Amino acid sequence: MAADSSRGLLIVAALLVLALLVIGSVFLFQQPSPAPRLTPTPGVSPTPTPTPEVTPTPTPTPTPGLMPRGKVTWSIGTTTVGGIGYVVHSALAEVMGRLYPQFFEITASPVGGAAAATAAWDDGRVDLGYTALNVVYQYTMRTERWDPAVRVAKRYDEMSVVIYQFPLIYTIFVTEDIAPRVRCWSDIRTVGAREGGVGVYATPTAFASHEVFRRVFSTLLGVRSADLDRILNIQVFDVSRVGDELTAGRIKIVWGYGDPSGPAPWVIESFSKVGFKLVAVPPCAEEISKLRMLSDLIFLPMDLALYNVKTRDGKSSIEATVATPFGLLASSKLSKEHVYLFVKAHFEQCRTLEQAIATFRGFCQWGISFNLEAFKTQSVYGAKVHPGTALAFKELGYDLERMGILVAREP
Repeated sequence: MAADSSRGLLIVAALLVLALLVIGSVFLFQQPSPAPRLTPTPGVSPTPTPTPEVTPTPTPTPTPGLMPRGKVTWSIGTTTVGGIGYVVHSALAEVMGRLYPQFFEITASPVGGAAAATAAWDDGRVDLGYTALNVVYQYTMRTERWDPAVRVAKRYDEMSVVIYQFPLIYTIFVTEDIAPRVRCWSDIRTVGAREGGVGVYATPTAFASHEVFRRVFSTLLGVRSADLDRILNIQVFDVSRVGDELTAGRIKIVWGYGDPSGPAPWVIESFSKVGFKLVAVPPCAEEISKLRMLSDLIFLPMDLALYNVKTRDGKSSIEATVATPFGLLASSKLSKEHVYLFVKAHFEQCRTLEQAIATFRGFCQWGISFNLEAFKTQSVYGAKVHPGTALAFKELGYDLERMGILVAREP
């Protein structure tokens, strides 16, 4: 029995040694597979663990075969100095020059606003134009200020959208004395008539925001855009005068707006001059329903705490109000490789942009979906995306043409 037991133990020991030798050979001779290199999709965190601090993103390398040839000098037509568009694109020019000094030299050229910048691009005075979804709609559909009876577009067949960078979000703000009589946006018509013509500030005509105002209120009131000046007593002057005009009582209704980081600089400066004694008026539900039929607007919430005002019900936010995407357009003939790299940098360097430019706050989270939705919307009325933009999105995993988004043909 003892011999049998010893023999059994020897067999077990031999089997264990053999197993260890097999396992060891696997580790010795198996070629190790490199761990997958995760490239986080903007807005998607693979784990919920907090990041202690944001470190600079490495300078991206263009995909082989798409390396731009040489250096381009671009001018971006944008708002007046101090406006959101000018601030954004001046900072963007600096960021791109730092990332790619061998490929880009970009300057921001103040021309007045998104509507004026689109016109400056059409005239050939700038390489890229600050624009908005509603202006792209007008240009593509040849309506409003781009109606051939008003102005003939010179580069109609070349126009393409490069990128949408942020939304501007709108509502009307009224002085406290008329607030009880303004429950919905449409009420400003009757209040104005009863008050003997309350002045309505609708921003300068060079602004795309002015076009948004006309689009919204001509729809809500069922009148021609040209008739709004008379019906609403629209006042147009430089934004620097708004605070003084409010103080003097010459205007009591302001078409105000901001980006995701807060109010436009002129809005907060103007409101401070009257001690923020204004009331925000959200659009009523039936007005939202009516405006949703328009293809050049989107709808977003608005944080009124950033404006230091509330609604007449004491709320510090608006659940849904009118907004429109703002970004850049250019000729489809503009270097595809440079546009590709320019657009790609918006997403690969989104953290850098968020740190450098307040308006880009949250772009890492919503930038891709924001652009895709805007591209889909503009495709409905025939507006196209630049071919370089399509290349950048394809690298991000989105084939724009397969998604039904119109892409301009290469010249």
